[in-house]
Amino acid sequence: MYPLLFEPILLSKVWGGDRLGKFGKAVEPGAKIGESWELADLAATSSGGAGGGAFRSRIINGPLRGKTIHDALEAWRDGLIDAAHRSLTGGYPLLVKYLDASENLSVQVHPSPAYASAHPDAHIKSECWCILDAAPGSVLYKGLKPGITRQSFEQAIRENKVVDSLVAVPALSLIHI
Repeated sequence: MYPLLFEPILLSKVWGGDRLGKFGKAVEPGAKIGESWELADLAATSSGGAGGGAFRSRIINGPLRGKTIHDALEAWRDGLIDAAHRSLTGGYPLLVKYLDASENLSVQVHPSPAYASAHPDAHIKSECWCILDAAPGSVLYKGLKPGITRQSFEQAIRENKVVDSLVAVPALSLIHI
């Protein structure tokens, strides 16, 4: 075993930008890159998120150069991560990525554990965010405000005022670039 380095997977998004270049990513000025996946081992993705296909990070160094993280799991078995801690499909359990949101992201609706267990094509999505750089006044939207009903939310959609229904919390940066 040795430290593995991976080739980032850059994904274009309508809300993306070109600021990931400040963090060493190969992003052209004016690009709409919304995500840089640093480590991914997904047998399938959502059609709306990444196109529905498999995404597996490629190793860029050492004897496994050109192979995927999934290949490394197969080669090293429990030496890399034991089976009990792998994803439900036997892959690496974490998706590590950078986001560049130059505009509001789409509203995310993640399935509950109960829904995911009853629907094999649904996946639980737990997240942890670390904000590296945010413009002054940037916010994260986190859930619906208290008292928002289905009817009031549908009205907000019709009036293009969805953000008024969402809880906004300040996006505080660890660093400023």
